[in-house]
Order: sequence, then structure tokens, then C-alpha cells
Amino acid sequence: MVFGLGNPGRLYSGTPHNVGWDFLEYLRHNAGPAFSWKKQSSLQAETLTIPWIGEKLLLLRSLRFMNESGLTLKKVKDFYKIPAGKIIIIHDDSDLNLGKVKLANSESRSAGHHGVDSIFTQLKTRAISRIKTGVRPQNSRAKADSFILKKFTAEQKKITLQEIFPLLEKILTTLIKKSQDNS
Repeated sequence: MVFGLGNPGRLYSGTPHNVGWDFLEYLRHNAGPAFSWKKQSSLQAETLTIPWIGEKLLLLRSLRFMNESGLTLKKVKDFYKIPAGKIIIIHDDSDLNLGKVKLANSESRSAGHHGVDSIFTQLKTRAISRIKTGVRPQNSRAKADSFILKKFTAEQKKITLQEIFPLLEKILTTLIKKSQDNS
């Protein structure tokens, strides 16, 4: 399962804080017009299953706000009986420059990301694969709250769509293949 962190609603689409959510929409779009999100109100989520390297991949978006992401993830994890080791989280990292991507290991902390804190609290583990996606504007020393909820500029959006999302696809494929090999 891949959980793309973000806030629900058009207001947040295309903002740095929603890069995980927007990446899942990119995957849905690339999967083709036959694939659409299924709202699951009881789970406070939208889910979608797409084909991925010979298997079915469950995508998850929370209908709760970012800071309560863990509540949704726990419900979905329990409903589908998915072990924590089979979950991949994709989220923004305001300390990494736009275009940088970093895998977080099980020892990594949230670095103040409240959505990640919520996940750690609800699942009672940090042993979850996370792909941290840099969203900090180049050469910026601004505080994160001054840019994470503002829309990407045209240039930043281009970098996201043409460089970051294809890179995330490659990393996702590698993580899933590794997980298959360990099964």
C-alpha cells in the first residue's frame, strides 16, 4: 500500500504540503481513464487499486487533514490487514530542496512533520518505508509555514511533474520489488 500524505480539497492541491497526495493522482492518471478513486467514508479515505509490476497496488489518500493522517492509516491498515512493513508513505520534507528525494529508515524521526508524527503514534512504530520529497525553494531560508501551503510556481510544478514524480515512480518500483523479494 502507498499512502500519499496531503490535505483533502482543491485548496491544497498543487501545494508543497500535498506532494504525496498529488503524486498518487499522477499515478492514477498514468494508469488510465478506467481507474478512479473510491470514497470509503467508514475509513475516512479514498482508495484505488492499480496494476504495478505484475501485482495490484493499493493507493490511499486520507479524507482527514494532514495532522490526523495516522487515524486514517490505522483504520485502512486494520481493515485490509496490511502489515506495517508493506506500507510506503510519501510526504513532503520542507528541509530538503525541491527536486531532492530521500528514503527514511526505521530510525528516522518525523523532523516535526505532524502527519508523520500522527502515523508513528497511531501505528506505534517507525518501521515504515517513507519517501521524503523535498519541497523547499532553492536557496530559501524561509520558515516552512511560509511556503508549504502556497501553490507551486509554474517552474516548481514543472520540476515536480517532469523530474520528481518520475523519480518517485522508480523508487516506488525498487521498494516494491525489494518487498516482493523478501516475501
